[in-house]
Amino acid sequence: MPLVAVGALLLLGSAGLVTGQASSGLQRAGPIGAAIAGRAAVTAELTVTDEPRPVGATGSRTQQQGLVLVRGTITAAATGGVRFSAATPVLVVGDRRWASVRPGQRVRVAGALAPTDAGSREAAFLRASTPPRLVAEPAAVENLTARIREALRAQSAAQSPDAGQLVPGLVLGDRAPLGEDLRAAMATASLTHLTAVSGTNCTIVLACVVGLGVLVRAPRWSLVPGAAAALTGFVVLVGPDPSVLRAAVMGAVGAVAVVSGRGRVPVAMLCTAVGVLLFIDPFLSTALGFGLSVVATAALIGLCGPVEDALAVMLFALNVPPIPGGVIRAVAAPLAAQLACAPLLVLVQPAISTWGVVANAVVAPVVPVVTVAGSLAALVGVVWPPLAVAPVWVAARCAETIAVVARSAATAPAALLPWPGGPGGVALLGAVDAAVVTVLLVLGRRLGGRAITASGRSPRPRPDTARTAARVASGSSPRKRATPTRARPRGPGGARLGPTRRCRRRPRRTTRWLLIRAGIVMGGVALVAAGTAAFGVVVPAPPPGQWQLAMCDVGQGDGLVLRIGGDTAMLVDSGPPGPAMARCLDRLGVHHLAAVLLTHQHEDHYGGLPDAVRGRSVDRYLVSAADAALAPSVSAVIRQVPASVERLVAPAHGSIGPVSWTVLWPRTPRPIGDENDNSVVVLVTVTATDGPPLRVLLTGDLEEDGTAALLRADTGTGTGTGLDVGDALRGLDVIKVAHHGARNGGTAILDAVRAPLALVSVGRDNDYGHPATGILDHLRGLGATVWRTDQQGAVTVRRTGDGIVATALPP
Repeated sequence: MPLVAVGALLLLGSAGLVTGQASSGLQRAGPIGAAIAGRAAVTAELTVTDEPRPVGATGSRTQQQGLVLVRGTITAAATGGVRFSAATPVLVVGDRRWASVRPGQRVRVAGALAPTDAGSREAAFLRASTPPRLVAEPAAVENLTARIREALRAQSAAQSPDAGQLVPGLVLGDRAPLGEDLRAAMATASLTHLTAVSGTNCTIVLACVVGLGVLVRAPRWSLVPGAAAALTGFVVLVGPDPSVLRAAVMGAVGAVAVVSGRGRVPVAMLCTAVGVLLFIDPFLSTALGFGLSVVATAALIGLCGPVEDALAVMLFALNVPPIPGGVIRAVAAPLAAQLACAPLLVLVQPAISTWGVVANAVVAPVVPVVTVAGSLAALVGVVWPPLAVAPVWVAARCAETIAVVARSAATAPAALLPWPGGPGGVALLGAVDAAVVTVLLVLGRRLGGRAITASGRSPRPRPDTARTAARVASGSSPRKRATPTRARPRGPGGARLGPTRRCRRRPRRTTRWLLIRAGIVMGGVALVAAGTAAFGVVVPAPPPGQWQLAMCDVGQGDGLVLRIGGDTAMLVDSGPPGPAMARCLDRLGVHHLAAVLLTHQHEDHYGGLPDAVRGRSVDRYLVSAADAALAPSVSAVIRQVPASVERLVAPAHGSIGPVSWTVLWPRTPRPIGDENDNSVVVLVTVTATDGPPLRVLLTGDLEEDGTAALLRADTGTGTGTGLDVGDALRGLDVIKVAHHGARNGGTAILDAVRAPLALVSVGRDNDYGHPATGILDHLRGLGATVWRTDQQGAVTVRRTGDGIVATALPP
């Protein structure tokens, strides 16, 4: 039997990988594949498939000033005078004018294509250069769902701000109204899953349909099509969210099992649901939401019961007053789910929510009320709004309770405990969770035997110790059960041993059996992770294309990469502490750093260096000669990854392959003024075999005083540098704007350079007000295209015969 199971798993895994590879190939089949690979400019017709959402979801400011992401499917496109049909899912990156599109609309757009990462549902990014032009309105069904969603938004918002933010998400998974403050509180309290429609919503839908069928005495065979129709309508209404699809398919399988008389088989139901969905849509294997949904469900199936039993016997052994079994279950369910999901969640947020279990237990009673009342309001409100007043009022009051709990948990002491991120943090937390589960189950088993002995009901642990203790702790008594069909043996003290008519005898649950069960659940998680990794191998990540310069999105700091060739590049600054720079280098395929240039010794320019050089070789380090001393962390990195250190002062120059540079600043090794004015300013030229060279000015954090001194170097009054800065700054293609676009960088250098492309490396919502509006306006007045990492992310730049090509680097 084990060999058969292993063989089945191997066959399923192979079939899934083949299906995924075929799906990826079909998305890029035909001329659209060449257009994506060549990052071509196209005019396309696409069908919108999802609600638009602002980049970063940072609230109204982003919606008004930032970019908008829209999922859609290209049905026809034209490039190079050739028109062709396609069926290619894309992610459109547009301005705020794209926020008005609706699912089901067919629109026309012009823009540039760029490939996505391996395993992505979308085959390409489409950077829109025009607003959407409507070609066709949505179908009647999509219009109806849009009306229902809009009506529920308006009705809940009229009740209270919190209700307006939460009710649409709790009922329909509509998270667009959710503000950043409440979103952050929900995340800290581990309540975010409530705003993503899950199995709970599908269970309520099924329960209502089946319950109504039983109430009207409908034939058993009619319950399955009724439940299937209800689930289908629900999925159409809320959209094909991964957790919704998993729960809907699992619910449909469960309905068939119950109606056919086979009963509920949770493990089989979950495996069937996951298998069916992955064959239909292999890209779900890379969706974190789908993985969390599957893992949480597996934990509720495999761990919730044992954890509930362990908690019950532990409370009984500690002489805690009787607690209803429902309360214990309300704690055991989120505890089991959080233990299983925590290793995956640290990949998104390297921290652990300490109050998540408590918050979920507190809100558990009101979540079904919100769902039922909100669903009723959504259905009747679109027909006759006055009918929705009462149910939406009930849903709003419950939603406000959830908001209060979320904010209380988020502001509680030690609400988040920091935890290492990345694969190491996942492995460490997985080991800790396994240890916690083991200790909990073993302790519950041992205390259960002692608790039953102390109560006088049995001198030794019984096979169903945990269930007995749970009944005793909840105040119920085995003697009050229905009379059995045959006499049951009694133990010392008169305790009845054996099953009752209402509670069938459960198999013996030894500690070894419980550990095996926990191991099976964790093995399933590992299998899902291995399948996801294999999917990425079978469908390799597309290269970022031709590029000469890359500006990485490192947050509030600087991090640029100059391409030398192959996997070799030159790094200019490494951003603030953290892995952002390292991830960008990985995305660019850089494994060898021929040189590392640190413009000056500020942490937002060198903080990411330890992560950036880890696993990579370095040939030499370049630093400003005006730096009095290197930062301790920089010195530590140089000791760990040793290479020669060169101090730069004008007019030093050098070259590595196609990259050559000339130092324009500092002109003396003596530190001057503020540390920012000691920044290395270099003029970089990157030659190309098939086009003109790319000429770039990198300015570090140079401020106005330093800039004025630099520009005076062309006066010929004996500066001694031998540089004609005025001539050197003419005809440049790109300028890296000094000091993240701060006002104190001045505009003199911008006027002197007049580069057509200005790069601003800056963090989102930083406390410094960077970049300054005056600097941005001045650049636009000079006719420059401004690329900001806080709004547009990382970018690659190359020079062609037609001009400068700046392409977004997908995260």
